[in-house]
Amino acid sequence: SIQPATNAATASDSDRPGKTLPEATTSPQADHPPRAPLVLRVGVTGHRPDSKKRPNPDVAALGDTCHKLLLHIQDTFAGVAIAHRDLFSELPARKDGKPSGLRLISALAEGADQWVAREGEQIGYELQAVLPFDRSEYEKDLTDPSVLAEHRRLRDRATAVFELDGCRARSGDSYLAAGRVMLNQTDLLIAIWDGKDAQGVGGTGQIVREALQRGIPALWVDWKAPSSWHLRRPAWRLLQQQVDIQGDFRLLKDQVIELLLPPDANNNSGKLSEREHREAYFQDRRCSWTLLGGWWNFFRDLLLFKPKSLEIRVPDFVPKTKSDWHKDWHGTPERIRQHKLPESIVAWIEANYLAHYAWANQLSVYYANHYRSSFAWIYLLGALAVLLALIGTTAQASHTVGLISIAAEAVLIFIIIWLTWYGRRRRWHANWIDYRTLAERLRLVRFNSLLGGVWHQANVPSHLGTYGNPAMTWMHWHARAVERAAGLPDVVVGADYLAGCRELLLKVLLSGQEKYHKQNAERLGSVDHRLHLLGAGLFLTTLVACVFHLIAGVAQWDDAWHRWLIFCAAFLPALGAAMAAVRSQGEFHRVVERSRAMRAELAQLRQAVANVPTRPDELNSQLLGQAVEQTTRLMYNEVLDWRIVFQDRPLVWPA
Repeated sequence: SIQPATNAATASDSDRPGKTLPEATTSPQADHPPRAPLVLRVGVTGHRPDSKKRPNPDVAALGDTCHKLLLHIQDTFAGVAIAHRDLFSELPARKDGKPSGLRLISALAEGADQWVAREGEQIGYELQAVLPFDRSEYEKDLTDPSVLAEHRRLRDRATAVFELDGCRARSGDSYLAAGRVMLNQTDLLIAIWDGKDAQGVGGTGQIVREALQRGIPALWVDWKAPSSWHLRRPAWRLLQQQVDIQGDFRLLKDQVIELLLPPDANNNSGKLSEREHREAYFQDRRCSWTLLGGWWNFFRDLLLFKPKSLEIRVPDFVPKTKSDWHKDWHGTPERIRQHKLPESIVAWIEANYLAHYAWANQLSVYYANHYRSSFAWIYLLGALAVLLALIGTTAQASHTVGLISIAAEAVLIFIIIWLTWYGRRRRWHANWIDYRTLAERLRLVRFNSLLGGVWHQANVPSHLGTYGNPAMTWMHWHARAVERAAGLPDVVVGADYLAGCRELLLKVLLSGQEKYHKQNAERLGSVDHRLHLLGAGLFLTTLVACVFHLIAGVAQWDDAWHRWLIFCAAFLPALGAAMAAVRSQGEFHRVVERSRAMRAELAQLRQAVANVPTRPDELNSQLLGQAVEQTTRLMYNEVLDWRIVFQDRPLVWPA
């Protein structure tokens, strides 16, 4: 396997000081979906000392101000951890007794980066570094021996060092790339800044502006007045006006709490809330078998003339997902991966994402099958109830048989009512939508994390606001919490690593999604077409029955003809209506059109990714990252649109 490069060509990733490689998830499956640990990421940007551009700073005052800010953030973080212990999983305790989960993200450059990192180290923050070049090249920026020594000391203490493929010919773009990776990993930004616009590409002013555009609040420590600080919040978050709050620790506390807690965390009303939906997910469990859930696939395959046995077993979530991911990493015996990711990166991804994705994905499949099976049964049982209402009279059954048919019809009506009530009470429809939304977000994060994350703001057009802001859902909060906990991979972005990332994106994400949408369009297209033909055929057969009934009346045929033709004229439209209702409830035609459109878009993105070169030291990671960001935006927006479509399709009576 390919090992991440270091300064020494023979050094492995585990040789780096301060690094502990995670192991893949191999523990026995838990009874409930795992919670994410409580983590807060503080990004750092700021100026380097330069007497030609700005006055020499008061380093002691700047350090003192940053120390106070970091300490206040730590106190608030610890308070959240104590007051909301039930929301998060436990991180391993630190030997020094300081809170786990606070992380600084820094380039460890001369000046502000090192000043803040040093203060954070003293308080107990974890450190992760983003370098614009590989470490040997980046050290050429640090001409002062004491600065270089401090950089190396801090870098060796970092739990992850993400070394980008920057190049000196495009140094501004390289620094900007490192700044953007830092922002991808940041919840709250500390900026030691003179308040002026950036003088060049990748400057502090540009990073602060982009942070606010992304929705990241910034703590501005003034280079010229180091004892003061300002909390700058994104303009779009509060009444569309710039918010610049000077030195208010109470508002900083509120900001940190807002970043960490889920929406509706403190809602104690009696209404069904995001809090209740969230807790229902974490209390959910895997059933080892299901009698109802397998009926949808059985019914679908029957329509496709490919009948299969009824599946009632539910697979173990984590082992099944681990098996699927093993094929993603290594390929199959027929198609072995040419460029594999380092085993340390595979272990890191599985340790951070596998269990979370496995539970969300498999639970969404479980509830989807229950929802689809239930609405198919509801409409078909409605038609069967009509049959039972007619069959006794039509067949001139005995009084006893007639009573039995009436009782059977009543039982069917009761089953329909109970199935509708129970499915809504168990939230089969709502859970399917919520868990699918979460699973798709986690599917994308798994790939995004390889390149340091991507910027993606979840939102919907304003005219669809009644369906809810996706950024204010428990699913968005949980996915963000999983991202936060994972952090950065410890790797050098070299040619082999880029080739492995590109092949994984091409063969697993893009080609896999293309294949899924192709199969989905073909399969559901056939289901939709055959349901349409079946419904239309039953309707036309009803017309034939009516014509024959008219002929029978004129020709005075035997009374049995009248009874059975009336039966056909009443039952066949009911059965045809059931077919149409199944077709409408499943939105098959719309799903087919969406899959066809997605397949075309994914094919274009696959070509774009295939065209990205993997030569080192050319910032090709940014080209690949842009393609990943476009893929993320396309796929997640499609999920949000799908969510809106199916929110209006809960279980209802066939009335």
